[in-house]
Amino acid sequence: MTLVVSIATAGMAFTFIYQSKELSLDAAKREIGGQTRLIASRFKNRYTQLSGDLFVLAASASVKAAERQMEADLATGQAGSLYPSTATGLQDSFRAIMSVQPEYTQLRLITVADQGRELLRMNRVNGTLMVVKQGALQQKGGEAYFKKAVAMYSHHGAGAEHSEHHITFSDITLNRENGVVTEPKTAMLRAIWPLYSTRHALLGFLVANIDYEKLLVGTFRESTPGHDAYVINRAGDYLEYSGDGSLIGLQLSGGNSAPVPKLVADALSNTSSELAIDDGKSISYLVRVNVNDLDAENFITIGLKASRKVVLAGVSSLGKFGMILGGVFVLLAILAATGLANIVTKPLRELTQSVKDARTTETPVQLPSHRKDEIGVLANAFLDLSTKLSDNEEMMRSTIDSIGEGIIVIDAQGTIVSVNPACKKIFGYGPGQLSGRNVSVLMPKSHGVQHTAYLERYTTAGTKKIAWAGRQEVGLRRDGSTFPLELTVNELITKDRLLFVGIIRDITAREAADKAKAEFTSTVSHELRTPLTSVLGALGLVLSGKIEKVPPKTQRMLEIANENGTRLIRLIEDLLDMERIASGKLRMEKHAVELNELAKSAIEQNVNYGAKNNIAFEFVGSDDPVHRGW
Repeated sequence: MTLVVSIATAGMAFTFIYQSKELSLDAAKREIGGQTRLIASRFKNRYTQLSGDLFVLAASASVKAAERQMEADLATGQAGSLYPSTATGLQDSFRAIMSVQPEYTQLRLITVADQGRELLRMNRVNGTLMVVKQGALQQKGGEAYFKKAVAMYSHHGAGAEHSEHHITFSDITLNRENGVVTEPKTAMLRAIWPLYSTRHALLGFLVANIDYEKLLVGTFRESTPGHDAYVINRAGDYLEYSGDGSLIGLQLSGGNSAPVPKLVADALSNTSSELAIDDGKSISYLVRVNVNDLDAENFITIGLKASRKVVLAGVSSLGKFGMILGGVFVLLAILAATGLANIVTKPLRELTQSVKDARTTETPVQLPSHRKDEIGVLANAFLDLSTKLSDNEEMMRSTIDSIGEGIIVIDAQGTIVSVNPACKKIFGYGPGQLSGRNVSVLMPKSHGVQHTAYLERYTTAGTKKIAWAGRQEVGLRRDGSTFPLELTVNELITKDRLLFVGIIRDITAREAADKAKAEFTSTVSHELRTPLTSVLGALGLVLSGKIEKVPPKTQRMLEIANENGTRLIRLIEDLLDMERIASGKLRMEKHAVELNELAKSAIEQNVNYGAKNNIAFEFVGSDDPVHRGW
């Protein structure tokens, strides 16, 4: 009996130790997998934040003004300097972005014209933001990333709406100026956002140069992984973060003679989204994240590796206690199982309930972050993620609030989701007075009815009946006064709903300037041309001799006055024609003409002028009619 009990006890102890070992391995794999996914999501969020920065910048009024100038330059093939007001607005927008993103080393506006001429560039030099002088701007047409972006977006942009454009990221290269690698050598990631004309022709790019190593290190330090961690891109560039917090600097593919770590090689050969590796010595987990919607092969891989010996260190000690506790294991099994189940599941239930309560009541989530077990690790990881998302949201809100143009976000029903301070100021509203109301309160009643009908038609059929960029509308202030405004609308599709982002500019001053110009044109037309025509008529009558013959000297003076008056009439007509061309009101009447008669008429009209210069005109040719039709 003793032998049986001993064998049973030994068997139970062995089973207990074996199962403990397997359970520890499974738990370790789940933990490493969970940490890897969490770190991967943070890297994905970091790339998404880069995309969000350029999206907000591309939607700003200063960039829209630059696009209009670039579209005009594109027709000539030359890149001119930006207008001073446009350049100043862009500099403010660049500075607002770079001041909150320390990884950004450069922000640039580049046109596809003139071999990729930079129109504006802001550098970070020793922590100071500096605008590069006009004479130091470069041509980037020969750079590999520029050529690749032109090829990609020229094809993608044909027929595409602006809201459908996506950011792309370049391969990692050392920073170069005028084609030469600069010191200190810095591995550079370039985020590229395309800019298109109203006819969807590629105009240029917004390009952000990002210190790649600083970006990776900053994200790792926010994540604080407890194991050795790697981030690898598709080119084989990788950065290693040790579990003790030390860093092995960024290693560029082909730039180091040291052998590539096995986990890096596994990541480069892996094609699945996630992969767990147990080679008997260590446990590793790989998560692959795509960072570019336009290029399925543009990805980074996050890898975590833990020593098997470290993971199972606690299991070996359990063997000794397993033999001692084996005798009483059976008696305590039922009670222990019940108590253990309650101990294990209670904090999980509390954690789940806390998250649900925070979601429904919008109160801060209360998590057991003080615990030293896996529950505490999970709670701290969740709190870190929540804090990071909250910080990112606050940074984005601050950036939008600092923009001088009005920005308003509405949903598919026209309900105002958010507005920035500039928009509230334009319409005369205070804090909290617009959110939740229908956008029709910002427009005259007739316009509001049309806008509601348009939203219903668009959300049901997807039919667009208005221009989405640079549209002129009428705004309604809180005091009931109306004013002209310029509106640019971009569609924003989130995970669960459709939103519209509107950029608003008060163009009251511009309308006043246009009115003054029209009044000037009217004055020129009626107050100057009419009396001048009468004067020329009187001079012509006197010069004809039908009234009375005048002395030769007087005759010459009258001829000079008549010639100068005629020149002034032509100048006035030219001014009026320029105004008609600018307003699109110049009419061209087309009809068939008899060319022989036209030539003879021209000779008759210029025969006197030719005689004064000893030039004779002669019509040579057949008198048969020659017609030219349209």
